Amino acid sequence: MVDPSTSQNRGTPEEYDSLTPDQVELKQRWLLFMYHCATCKAAEIWAPCEHGTICKLGRALWRHMLLCDLGDVCIYPRCNEVKCIVKHHSRCKSFTCPVCAPVKLYVHRTKLAKQVRRAHTVVPPHGHALAVFPQQNHHNGHHNGHSHHNGH
Repeated sequence: MVDPSTSQNRGTPEEYDSLTPDQVELKQRWLLFMYHCATCKAAEIWAPCEHGTICKLGRALWRHMLLCDLGDVCIYPRCNEVKCIVKHHSRCKSFTCPVCAPVKLYVHRTKLAKQVRRAHTVVPPHGHALAVFPQQNHHNGHHNGHSHHNGH
């Protein structure tokens, strides 16, 4: 059973405000890792993930947590601890939460960056993606296709 007075708490906003910097960082790391595990496409495309075996273990934990309803009595490694962090994060609406606010901002910025990259990628019929960057459409020193010299 988890003692609510310890750092292994249920994650109410007040409890998150009293975390040490190390506890905040650990919870943020868990959130970012679980976000990766929940969205990692490596297993779907049979490609190696940049995080290797740790991602595979994290994905197994994520799948377990989605189905687990045992709460404090679950013996799956890190299930209850990480589930409490994820549950808090999913419900947290505070712009000042020391754990959630920076993670939500990071995830938001990451999604925006991916959208920008996708918007600047063209996939021609033969299937090879090409990056298109409008600001690089130069005409090799020529303006409007005309030469600078006047022919004299």
